[in-house]
This record gives sequence, structure tokens and C-alpha cells, in this order.
Amino acid sequence: SGKYRFVLFFTVFAAAYGIFLSKLRQKAISINFTDKGINVNGKEIRFSDIENYHTCLPLRKYFMLRLKTVHKKEVFYISVENREEIERIMKDKNLMFNKTKNDIWLQHSHTVLVVIISYLFIFLSLIIYNKIF
Repeated sequence: SGKYRFVLFFTVFAAAYGIFLSKLRQKAISINFTDKGINVNGKEIRFSDIENYHTCLPLRKYFMLRLKTVHKKEVFYISVENREEIERIMKDKNLMFNKTKNDIWLQHSHTVLVVIISYLFIFLSLIIYNKIF
């Protein structure tokens, strides 16, 4: 019964991670560059309105493009294949790259969260089966 409990545990977390990636895939957008700006799902953001940008890779399949414009901050999830091209175009347009201190947390947060929940699940399992108390 102990073997099956851990198999069930990892199956549940694998399913949750799969659902998370599928939801993120739905948020992934198409992006095109024009001479004057960026076309994001039909919305035009002009280069002159962009104050700074930042890219971050919290997951392996998608990266996060953060744009701070004159009007608001925007976050887009884009396929990793486009990252180098986007960074090159932004650099060519002399847009300021702004790195934030949250990048390490964003890159490893899902792993840390799984480890914490795993320990919590093991601890609760031991309490339920009267192994600790």
C-alpha cells in the first residue's frame, strides 16, 4: 500500500503540472513586429511607447516578455523559439532592458512549490497513519 501511495502522489502532481502547462499554452500569444511597433494578437504597441522590457524563462516551453509602456505594464507568454529574435529586435530598437530581482524565484518557484507540497503530503500521511504522533 505504501508503493501505491507514492505512485498516486506523483501521478496527481504530474497531472496538476500538465493542467498548468495547458492553461499557459492557452495564454500564449502570437507576436509580430512591424516598423513602428509590436502587434500582439491584433493589438499594436508602438516602440515609442515602450519604456523598458524584460524577458524571463520561468518554464522551459514558454518565456515571459514584460513590457512597461507609458500607459501600463503588460506581460506576455511567448514560445521559447521566438526569444532570441525578440531580444535582438528590442536591442536593435535601443529599448532599455530592465532586469528584476524576482527572476530567480520565477524560474524555480514551481520546483520549490512541488518540494514543499511533497514534504507536507508526506508529513500528513505519516500523521494519518500514526507513524509520528
